[in-house]
Amino acid sequence: MPKEGEARPPRKGAYLPLAEYLAASDAAEIVLTLREIQAIIGAPLPASAYGIQQYWAGSTGRRHEHTHAWQALGWWAHLEARHLRVRFTRDAEE
Repeated sequence: MPKEGEARPPRKGAYLPLAEYLAASDAAEIVLTLREIQAIIGAPLPASAYGIQQYWAGSTGRRHEHTHAWQALGWWAHLEARHLRVRFTRDAEE
């Protein structure tokens, strides 16, 4: 059971397996190809995932359900479209 104030993955959603994958890591940074992400979530990514940074980072003032899956755990995503990969970085602990 999580401690009070501790983030945990969402209970449902297509990106739950990705959130669980990130939550299991002690690394400060994880780089995954889009193909690896598809394998982790068990589904194809939409076309917008391949070239739109906001798909991974979320829109200003609005969080999409899929970005909340990792942001709730303190991870931020940065699309590297040229290399077909996403760099996930963890918030620094205070």
